[in-house]
Amino acid sequence: MKNVTIYTIAFLLISASCFSQLTPLKITKNANRFHYEVYDYGTSIDTSVLEIVLQKSVYQIVSEEKEGNFVPGYASTATFVNLDLDSTFSRATFSDNERYEVASRFSRTDIDYDTTTVNGLTVYTCNINSNKFEFFVQDYPFDLNPTPYYGRFKGVVVAFRRNGQTYLQLTATSFDKNVGKIMSDNANYQRVTSRQLSQLKKDKLVITTRIFDDVQLSWGKKNDHIDGDYRANVPFDSVLHYAGGTLALKRIRLPEPDLVLYLHLPADEAERLVGSRYHGDETKKDIHERDDAYLRSARRAAEYCAARCGWTTVDCMHNHVLRSIDDIHDEVLRVSIAALGKL
Repeated sequence: MKNVTIYTIAFLLISASCFSQLTPLKITKNANRFHYEVYDYGTSIDTSVLEIVLQKSVYQIVSEEKEGNFVPGYASTATFVNLDLDSTFSRATFSDNERYEVASRFSRTDIDYDTTTVNGLTVYTCNINSNKFEFFVQDYPFDLNPTPYYGRFKGVVVAFRRNGQTYLQLTATSFDKNVGKIMSDNANYQRVTSRQLSQLKKDKLVITTRIFDDVQLSWGKKNDHIDGDYRANVPFDSVLHYAGGTLALKRIRLPEPDLVLYLHLPADEAERLVGSRYHGDETKKDIHERDDAYLRSARRAAEYCAARCGWTTVDCMHNHVLRSIDDIHDEVLRVSIAALGKL
């Protein structure tokens, strides 16, 4: 079954990060929780949290997850490492409660690491696909690696650097007496290969996100030097972006979606909602919110795209009354299910 897909585009300004020279960390006595910070873009602007929870010779890697209902077809994943078995177990539980498990060897013999010693830490270095990876490892009774895919090192990984930028760093440890048994019964999971699990995720997942943001739609009509019909004359996944100060079209090569939903709200109602957000204080509006003509032009561009490109429009008003969130959600769900039935 194909995915129902709508995409969003985001552009980030990434700066280099400088971390102090790494030294051994003072680890809590009998520590069973190891707290890591993950810097997805090499800086603290996008920091997430990851923990190793240790129970005897087994540990689980726990990442920060948002609470909420399951997305249809979404798999909640967990990774366990059994040091005695020298094995890792990647587990996936889908929204339909089907459970699958991929087992692999923790120790890697197919990656060649060079080792050096820096400030009392052992540094394991390798090159993969032109990327330089560095793992800073501190002596410890247990071999703990929050990125077990890269193999087993003698001790606990305190930092992981990629191309000179710190991607992950151990920042704290603690002892938690309430840590219980973290390995569940293997009988609950069907053993599959990694390729089979990857295919299951593709078959089950319904991706719903935005393909254009407001800026893309706004520029489509506002700039005289861009043909107003450009959305109909270029591939759907072409987006507008800045390159050296010049506005340009760029192909991002995404799979074509099966359904594009456009949530339509009349300009007057949108302006009323913006005003109520700031309790009538016009000074709190941003430069776009203060420009009614600009907002109406952007809305006309969106309506044009919806009509010309075959998007499905969901009206957020009924008989001049704003519909409830649940009511709009029900219509989005009905339209999505109908699209799924045609695939």
